[in-house]
Amino acid sequence: MNRISKAIWIVVLAGMVIVLAGCYSCRSHWKAKGRQVPPEVAYSMYWDKDCVPVPLPVPPPPIPSTECGPYVVSRTYPTTEAGMIKLEKTMPDQVQINAEFDYSIRVTNLAEVAVDDVKVTENTEGNFKFNESDPPADIQGNQLTWSIGALAPGATRQIRVSGSAMSNDCVKNCAKVSYTIPACGFIKVVQPLLYLAKLAPSKKKLCDDIPLTYVVKNRGTGDATNVEIIDELQGEQMTADGGNRINIAVGTLKPGESKEYTVMTRARSTGAFSSKAIARADAGLRAESRLPTTVVTQPELQISKAGPDREYLGRKVSYIITLKNTGDSPATETVLEDMVPAGATNIVVSDGGIVVGDKVIWNLGTIGKGQSRAVSVGYVPSTAGAYTTRATARAICAEGVTVSADTNIEGIAAILLEVVDLSDPIEVGENETYLITVTNQGTKADTNIRINCFLEKTMKFVSASGQTQTRVSDGKIVFQPLDVLEPGEKATWKVVVRATYSGDVRFRVTMDSDQLTRNVEETEATNFYE
Repeated sequence: MNRISKAIWIVVLAGMVIVLAGCYSCRSHWKAKGRQVPPEVAYSMYWDKDCVPVPLPVPPPPIPSTECGPYVVSRTYPTTEAGMIKLEKTMPDQVQINAEFDYSIRVTNLAEVAVDDVKVTENTEGNFKFNESDPPADIQGNQLTWSIGALAPGATRQIRVSGSAMSNDCVKNCAKVSYTIPACGFIKVVQPLLYLAKLAPSKKKLCDDIPLTYVVKNRGTGDATNVEIIDELQGEQMTADGGNRINIAVGTLKPGESKEYTVMTRARSTGAFSSKAIARADAGLRAESRLPTTVVTQPELQISKAGPDREYLGRKVSYIITLKNTGDSPATETVLEDMVPAGATNIVVSDGGIVVGDKVIWNLGTIGKGQSRAVSVGYVPSTAGAYTTRATARAICAEGVTVSADTNIEGIAAILLEVVDLSDPIEVGENETYLITVTNQGTKADTNIRINCFLEKTMKFVSASGQTQTRVSDGKIVFQPLDVLEPGEKATWKVVVRATYSGDVRFRVTMDSDQLTRNVEETEATNFYE
């Protein structure tokens, strides 16, 4: 048998002796003789040799053991030199048995980082009766546990424990603390937020550019990336390159950053134009603008010119020119021009018109929507003929308009017939010469001029000459028609006759033409004598 086995047998035998001795005691002796053990000594452990109970002296008050204490304990984990968590426990130096008392446990985070999963565990002895704590503890047998959780740098939590001592032994409760130092990785969570404003003028003329201004801003807390602005223009509103889509690459917008863009557009027709722009970015960010409307208008000019279809040369001809705005916006900087025939004289112009070279110019300013202006001009043409004069008008953003007026300036054929005898009186038997002169004193050419001469019986035809050929028949001299006689021109003919009888004779000439409605007659008196 080895040494370990021997030791085990010795312990077993000793235990049997103790048990057997307990089985036969003074209590057993009293019970065997039928005697009742007095209650006050029933549990006494002190007997004399005859099994008579011996009373014990009253013990003095218990004296606290010098081994109790310390009453204030401070521990730093993991070490004092490199402290992370400090645990302090403060207990009263002495308490009465069964009297309730409090003590505190204080835990402090000494580090510059937060700690997590902080737990304080208190192991109590059997002579300590736990009543309550603040905060409440998790009780598992003689172990009290407080789950504090996270402690920020420098933070402190205090635990109050209430209980009582159940015996005279020292109350020895031991606390410990456990914790974790989390390795925390942080990701900043941001939320970019787009805002988009679109600005457009409320009114524009058709010829004007329409500026569209876009302001995009990041009102959120993080970068908005790949930001773009899109605007689908409606109807006849176009960009400079003739497209309907505006696409602006903005890029990245930092929090609070804004950018502004202006795009020039133009409408191809009048009307109201509106469209809603959108801004979008990564992560599905989106913003819409309001719906501004631009009303596009245009002045429209209508012109007319009234004057005579025909007028005689030398007389004043007058015209009235009327200009009306039939569009839907005022016609501004309106200018009206009208032609004046070259050489015209006595020009009279209304409404402040100015004659510049061969035209009259009126600066009419603004003609409101639906309004009209009328001006007049008059002059004396220098020559006859068919005249076509044109008036033109223009205004800002209005298409130019032109109107013409035709007037036939006619001259008056004023033909003068003169007949004279070159010698007077004439002796019978001698020749007399008559000079016939036709002068166009008018302003119009005379055509198909016909001259006829009539002889009395006292004269005999000798010869005839002049602008046209002659035919004589029965005392009548007929000249071939003169095709045309221009204003200021003259035509002459001569007729020679012989005086055959004496007397007061007459040489008669008639004239006709296309412009005359009646014959012109002229008579020259000559004295024939013997």
